[in-house]
Amino acid sequence: MSSSIHIKSASIEDAFLVSQIVASAYKDCQEKFKPFPEKMPSWFDWWISLSQPQNHQEFIKAGLTYLILLDEDVIGTFRLEHHGNQSELDDFCILPQYQNHGYGLYTLSLIEKLHDVDSIEFATPYFCTANLHLYQKAGYKQVGTRSDDTVICFEKKLNL
Repeated sequence: MSSSIHIKSASIEDAFLVSQIVASAYKDCQEKFKPFPEKMPSWFDWWISLSQPQNHQEFIKAGLTYLILLDEDVIGTFRLEHHGNQSELDDFCILPQYQNHGYGLYTLSLIEKLHDVDSIEFATPYFCTANLHLYQKAGYKQVGTRSDDTVICFEKKLNL
């Protein structure tokens, strides 16, 4: 990779930027794969609300939110919570114009090195098919579902 991908902690001033990245990254998925109204998961409205800056401020204040940079340009974001010997990844988002260039896969390898943990876990909506492909390509295994099978749970064992 000729350009440099790196990550840094988000600051409270980044809350709007983080919300915009999340909204942009999820927009295509929400519109293309939005469930039929009668099959709408109970969490769907909450998921859409993730594009609001106030929903990110507490996570940023707690030091859990990161920005993904390509050289000096912010191209994505994620949240990582450390719990003993495992980490939980949430809102891993790459802006659409930077998707399918290997940046997500490379960033996942950087995330795996942030904490000395045995595993990383996360979940993604069943209709986010690009996410499913990326996570499997990165070596994450499906370990279950929740919310009436509308959310797929993944895990990757590290330090084996």
